[in-house]
Amino acid sequence: MRVFHALALSFIFTAHGSMANDGAQVDSLVNSVDADSIADQLVAKEQSRVVSELTRRAEAGDANAQVALGILYVQAQGVAQDYVKAHRWFALASAQGHPRAQNALGNLYSAGWGVQQSYEQSLHWYTLASDQGYSKSQEQLGWMYYVGSGVVKDFDRAFRFFTLAAQQGEPFSQNMLGSMYFKGEGVAQDYSQALHWYELSALQGFENAQLHLGKMYLDGHGGRKDLRKAYIWFSIAATSTDQEVAKAAVAGRFASIGSSSYSMRTIQAEIDALRETIASRKR
Repeated sequence: MRVFHALALSFIFTAHGSMANDGAQVDSLVNSVDADSIADQLVAKEQSRVVSELTRRAEAGDANAQVALGILYVQAQGVAQDYVKAHRWFALASAQGHPRAQNALGNLYSAGWGVQQSYEQSLHWYTLASDQGYSKSQEQLGWMYYVGSGVVKDFDRAFRFFTLAAQQGEPFSQNMLGSMYFKGEGVAQDYSQALHWYELSALQGFENAQLHLGKMYLDGHGGRKDLRKAYIWFSIAATSTDQEVAKAAVAGRFASIGSSSYSMRTIQAEIDALRETIASRKR
């Protein structure tokens, strides 16, 4: 994983009838800025009017509008992609203490998009957002300290920041906690805690966590071996990744399962139910 996470944004432009009120559409866009993703329904031919209204609000000092406009420039939605302009709008919102804007600045400095690449600046902005409880920034800080990007590698700090983000439901951070508990990095080795955090992440559809769970149940880490659960999690992981281990595990069909009290039909029903649960929990 790179330090820079692509901004988790999805602008959906679909035509579903005329827009009755540009202002109302912009209200929806602005008010959704603090969500993990922005799914705004704009009629393509009316994008320019919405962008104009958004710009008007941003220039008037509306921090949410500034963040939304910055995101549009990053994502090239309704405007030409322009990281310099994105930086300008994020900087204005950050000056008002907007945590998502601060996180976005951290991303730009980390990647060197529209600015001189600087881990020092990235660390600064992530820290400001993290101090406000912004989970994405806490996760970024955890990764920086875990791999030593622009900072001295520090498992203790990485563990602390991953914990803060994981407690807010971030699946990547939950997976990292599982890994750190499994390896004893920044915390005493604890297979039961590793299993706990891997499962929370896996249930949100994080593929690596699903694979780790399968391996833990296969090897008996954190308890007795459970080939049925191993098979289930490998099956889930194999549908969403190219992991050869998962595919091989599924292809092998675990001979022990065939002779167990669980029929393959019963196990397949469990897999299908688990997939539905995961689909409903994905962030």
